[in-house]
Amino acid sequence: MWLPQSVLLIFTGSLLFVQVTTGMVQEPEIVSKFIQNNLVEWKAPEEIIKKYPYYWSGYDFDGRPLWILEFGKWNVRSIAESDKGTLDLFNIYIDQVVYNAFQSISHNLTVETSSEVIAIVDMEGWSTSQVSRANVAYLAKVFNYLVPTLYKYLYHVYIINTNFVAESMINSLRPILGSLMERVEIMGTLKSKWLPRILSQIPQDQLPQ
Repeated sequence: MWLPQSVLLIFTGSLLFVQVTTGMVQEPEIVSKFIQNNLVEWKAPEEIIKKYPYYWSGYDFDGRPLWILEFGKWNVRSIAESDKGTLDLFNIYIDQVVYNAFQSISHNLTVETSSEVIAIVDMEGWSTSQVSRANVAYLAKVFNYLVPTLYKYLYHVYIINTNFVAESMINSLRPILGSLMERVEIMGTLKSKWLPRILSQIPQDQLPQ
């Protein structure tokens, strides 16, 4: 897929920004920084829930909770370029997404499981409309904040329906994600290729229809 030179420059410039502002985080300490006391009771506005979907789908073969993040539908750019109040509200939503995912570890009492979750991130719909310096910089800050927790609790991530724009965005975040990328599989847009790989780890009846 061809991208305008200006779009490529945004990714390149944003990558430099990420490297400078984060100090090239590679091996994060295993700590949870994001937990807030009000996350259990806090209710996200209905508009955010509809526009930024995620859900618990089931378990993998080893009993790890499976979470689906329909990230291709997330208009993160509109958040990144909004006012501070909207940003603060959305940051709490992100905290709750991660909190809910990792709380689900304790829900499966029928089998002995590790303290990890598995995830599928669906990038279908992600396009150049999401490309801006503000957006990439915001995502960098979010992941820099969450990497220690993800590093501790995340077993594996399948990123599906990944087009060139989405993959370029992911690559721009590699300095932040560091060795966490060893647990990430980036797959293209052909279901015939990524579905068999996923089914080797996750039962068919645990996947969304």
